[in-house]
Amino acid sequence: MAALIGLSPYRAVLLPLLTDITRIARANRQIGAALVAVEQRADFAHTGRLRRADLGPDRTALFGFLEYIRFASPDFLRSVGEWPVGGLRDRG
Repeated sequence: MAALIGLSPYRAVLLPLLTDITRIARANRQIGAALVAVEQRADFAHTGRLRRADLGPDRTALFGFLEYIRFASPDFLRSVGEWPVGGLRDRG
């Protein structure tokens, strides 16, 4: 997951959330299956490297997942005045 996040333009925000992102990705059937396919395609167990080309047809789902996490992250929500959830917004 860290290698995939490293390819994302949102890596600076997402890397601190690595543990949670990994847990969520593994629990999601579509994302989990895409990760397994990419791992095999990249031979990641042996090389320890991941290239954009290794993502193949799973690229859209995986980057879409990371983009969703980025824009649902506490950091982003706080930046648009929507954090904490249920809190009062500054109406000034």
